[in-house]
Parts: sequence; C-alpha cells; structure tokens
Amino acid sequence: MRRVVLLALTLFAAPAFAGEPVVLTIVGTSDTHGRMAQLPIFASYMKALRATHGDKGVVLIDAGDAFQGTLESDLDEGESVTAAFSAIGYDAMAVGNHEFDYGPVGPETTGRKKGGDPRGALLARSKQARFPMLAANVACKQAGCGVEAFPPDVIVEKIAGMKVGIVGVTSEATLHTTIAANVADLEVRPIAATIATRAKSLRERGANIVIVAAHAGGHCKGFIGPKSLSTCDEKGEIFEAARALPAGLVDAIIAGHTHQAIAHTVNGIAIIQSYSGLKAFGRIDLTIDPETKKITAALLHAPEGLRAKAIYEGGEITAEAAIATIIAPALARADTRKRQTLGPTLAHALERRYAEESALGNFVASQMLALMPAADVAIMNGGGMRADLPAGPLTYGAIYQALPFDNRFALVTLTGKDLARTFARNLHTDNGFLSIAGAKIEARCDEQHLSVRIRLDKGKELGDEDKVVVATNDFLATGGDDAWKGGDVRIMEDQASIRDQIADRLRVAKVALDARAWFDRGAPRISAPSSRPVRCGRAARQ
Repeated sequence: MRRVVLLALTLFAAPAFAGEPVVLTIVGTSDTHGRMAQLPIFASYMKALRATHGDKGVVLIDAGDAFQGTLESDLDEGESVTAAFSAIGYDAMAVGNHEFDYGPVGPETTGRKKGGDPRGALLARSKQARFPMLAANVACKQAGCGVEAFPPDVIVEKIAGMKVGIVGVTSEATLHTTIAANVADLEVRPIAATIATRAKSLRERGANIVIVAAHAGGHCKGFIGPKSLSTCDEKGEIFEAARALPAGLVDAIIAGHTHQAIAHTVNGIAIIQSYSGLKAFGRIDLTIDPETKKITAALLHAPEGLRAKAIYEGGEITAEAAIATIIAPALARADTRKRQTLGPTLAHALERRYAEESALGNFVASQMLALMPAADVAIMNGGGMRADLPAGPLTYGAIYQALPFDNRFALVTLTGKDLARTFARNLHTDNGFLSIAGAKIEARCDEQHLSVRIRLDKGKELGDEDKVVVATNDFLATGGDDAWKGGDVRIMEDQASIRDQIADRLRVAKVALDARAWFDRGAPRISAPSSRPVRCGRAARQ
C-alpha cells in the first residue's frame, strides 16, 4: 500500500546535532483480535523504523482488543500474543472490552463459580507482559476488585530525554460489549474527564508529551487532509472526547474499537486508527525542539498496510524469525483443529450481516433453538458473528471464524411485553441485529411509536403477560448490548460453548446449508417499516 502523507514535514534520518530538532515517531495498532500470523511481518516494519530513528525515537502503543478472536490466540488465552508484543517492544497497551472475555484462567468463561476470578486470564496476561496494560477509566464499584493491577498511565523516557506520558482508556460502552458477568463489579468512567485528569497528572510529573491509548474510535471514509472531518462521523466517541479536552493537554491519540481508519487532527490533537486484524498500523511523526521540548510540527500518515515483501524506511521487510518462533506452537496447535471437517458442504456462502437479517444469523439462531428444546425461541446478536461461512466443505476453522467467542448457552424467561420491547429497542438502533428462530416479528409504526407483534412458529401470538423461554448466549443474558434487563436467567456453565455444540450437531445432523433456506428477503423473519434505525412519526419525516 502506498503511504499517503497528510501533512508535509522534513524528517531527519541522520543523528541530530545539538539544538537541531528531533523526531519522535509514534506507532499505533489496535484490534489485533489474535491475528498473530501478522506479527512477524509487523515486527520487521518496527525493526526498519527503529534502524532509522533509534529505539528511543519510537513509541509503540496498542489501543486494545489484542487477544480474543482467533483459535490460535484463544487456545492459550492470549499468552502467545502477549509474548510476541513483548518481544516486539510495545511501550503500553490499553485494555479493551474484549480483554475481559476470557474470564478465569482455564476453560470457564465467567467467574460465577465459587472462587473463580472473572478477570483471572487478563491478570495473567498483565503479569506476563513486559509493558503495562492501562485502564484509567475502569474502576471498582467497591474496593478490592483487583483492577489496580491495571495502572492508569505510565511515563517512558525517549529521544533527547523526552518524557512521554501514556494514558489508557476504554470505550464507555465496554460493560455492554463484553461478557457482563466478568465486569459486573466494575464501572467505566467518562473518557474525556478521565483523560483530562490523568494528562494533567502526567504533566505535573514531568511528562513533555502526552499520548492517549484509547479503545474508542470513530468512522472515516477517507483522508482529505488532517484537519478535515468531512469524510468522518464527527459524533464518533474519540472525536467528541478530543473536542472536550483542554487545548494543549494531549498531543496524540491512538484510537481503536470501531475497526476503522483515522489520520486526522481534532482540537490540535493528532489521532490515528488503523482498522483491525493488524492489516495496517498508524503513524505520527512529532518534530520537537530539544531545548524547549516543545512540538513544532506533526506529520500524520494514512494507515500503512502490511506487506510480506516491501521496502520500508530503507529496510527490507521479511518475517522476523524470532517472532515467528514465539507464535509457531500456537499456530500449529490451532491449525490441526481448524482442518477438521464437519461433514456438510456449502454450495454458497452463508453470509453474515452485522446490522440486518442474514442467512448466517438465522442459521445460527435456528441451530441454537434445535440444541435447546426447552426454549420457545432463540436469539443471536450480530456482534457475536464475525465472518461468513464460506462455500465448500465445512470445517471447524470456518465455524470458529464465524463464532469466535466462547459464549455458553443461557435460558431466559421473559414476558411477551419484555421480548417485544427488546426488538423495538434493537430496531430503533444500528447496534448488532438480533436474529431470531422460533418466531416471526412484525414491527409497525403506530403514530409516534413502534409496536411489535410476535407470533411463535407454533402458532400462538404472544400477549404482554405470556411467558416465553428464550435460548441465547451468556453475553446477552447477562446484560450485553443492553438487550434486556431482568428476567429469570439460567446459564449453562458446565456445557461446551455454543460454537462447539453447533459444530458437534453439524457432524451428525442432516442440516440444510443452502443460504436460500435460511434467508428470503421476500419473507423475512423480522419485518419493519424501514431499515434500521427505525423512526416513527415526526422523526421518520425529518
């Protein structure tokens, strides 16, 4: 990928003489989600960059969600990724929402069992890492929950004696975008206020430069110029946080969470974000007067895509053998399981859609209902599915990519009124779509309000006071995505994950895998007066 420079600046490759400006290069990654196969190539880019600018001339920061998402990473709960990050030389990492997914060390996904630590796996990674995992805005509801293991900030010394302060924060939606049982005793405080408090503290402690590692981001469609947000959603969480900060307090932000790309300046703050899966990295070059230790210029680069064979900063990019050695056992262990065939062959892909009804969503919900015969309906959230099931022989690896989270089944008893409210709320938003099996949903505008009717496949229309048993995952059942509140919840803690139970069923059951059998646009399972977010009355006309 050709690098696009957004703000002109002269760089100094040669060592600076006394009084000459120096360059501090900030590199940011985020949302690696366990794609560790990319790490040896990324390490080569960092080696080339440090060969030009020196170890002290580079700050390397990750904005969170580093581990969860691939079989190779999930099998050792992020241990191999952490080892590789340490060897590559990260200076700090923000704790993201999916860092909480693993729960205790071992196969359990939550700490509900007696003696289980809901953050045991994450704490193990923080002890292993040779860099701090920062969580400034995560706090205990009551003292003693253990988050003190994750410091709010750190100061590292870099080129020309510069003290660089790094603050780590996570999205204010974190508690609703991970397994709620693992964060039930935590609270997430406002991002902007937290950054301001910690940045001021860092300045008072001698930090010349302040950088934020934020597992919060935005959405931009292009890079016209660093100060133009015309291609961006200006209401993005990280943009609003940057605008709320006192001018000059923060110099740069490494953003994440939304899997988008940013290379923009907001309120004088350089912000970078570089997609997900380590497809690319972000970079900011700060020119600094070594006498005053003040920034005189900033250069933002559009995300640099990783290529196995390239020249970067004058160095040849090849996979770093040391990093490849670290991750090799995890890759080999996962590859054996990925290749296992389940029996069925797909003539066409079962496609995933995050924000609308899809063949994959309906397929997964239907398998869940078949596996939980005590339930009346089954519900699957759009964010719990991360890839299509591709055409061809179905493998365990394909199922894992589609359903990477180790969620367990839950049975939730709700009233018909509560279930209707759940779908009305979901239709009003652009959050992950809730796929359903066992019922048809009909939503329509009743003047200013969206009314929802639910008819079970068994033929009965649910009344407000009727009881309905919902098969879902423990993420939704314990408050994830704010899908519903209350209800009688029973978590199947001792069972295998939903993904593995579906895989086992596909090995023995004759299940139709034709995409047309699972989604017909002419006869959807959920019908609504418009695409989401649905608006009624005056809001619909505006």
